Amino acid sequence: MFNKEKKVQKKTSLPRSSAGLKNAANTLYSNIRFMESDHEFKAVAVTSSVPNEGKSTISMFLAQAAANTGMRTLLIEGDMRRPTLSKFLTMRPGRGIHALLRGEATPAEVIQKTSVLNLYFLDSEVNIIDPLRIVSSRKFKALIDEFKKQFDFIVIDTPPASNFVDSSVIANVADGVVIVEGSNLVKRETLQKTYEQLSISGANVLGICENYSEKTDDEYYYNYYNAQTGKKIEKKK
Repeated sequence: MFNKEKKVQKKTSLPRSSAGLKNAANTLYSNIRFMESDHEFKAVAVTSSVPNEGKSTISMFLAQAAANTGMRTLLIEGDMRRPTLSKFLTMRPGRGIHALLRGEATPAEVIQKTSVLNLYFLDSEVNIIDPLRIVSSRKFKALIDEFKKQFDFIVIDTPPASNFVDSSVIANVADGVVIVEGSNLVKRETLQKTYEQLSISGANVLGICENYSEKTDDEYYYNYYNAQTGKKIEKKK
């Protein structure tokens, strides 16, 4: 479906990041890989309970971390209600995943090559009507399954789980989901509800990324918890 040899015409750039942010993303990616045993996590969704917890930033740099290891990586804008990933990039395509699902574009026409080697980006159009119907469709699942054949690792940024059920649907299509918890933004009860909502939907919750990010460029760290045991896996600064 996506010709690896065919050149992608458009190219986008990722913003510069602090060493701490890159290291945190590298550790998160390594933790996901360490969790693999009989099941490979080729497509990972990233969500949060509420907006502004840093899920899109985590999504972007998790994808970059995978690409930096040589993995052919696809970053997908799955938050069709409030797409934000393109704000970090230098170019916004006119068409994206919706046009692809409608048969109005080919993968090579909408998947963009980024400035990071091995990293590609698939955006979402603005003003999409009924995103839930789109991500719940068989075509969406088939598209992700096809991408899993063409790419080594896929990161899907999703809407906040407590606001929209889209995230649960996408997480169920993916091989696993990471919940991003912004520092002092949600109550424990809200986070627990998010975890239960995703689990009930059948999603494989890989863990909770407790995100602490300051305004300064040189400070970024997080705690990562195993979703099943609640055990802290890593603290990175």
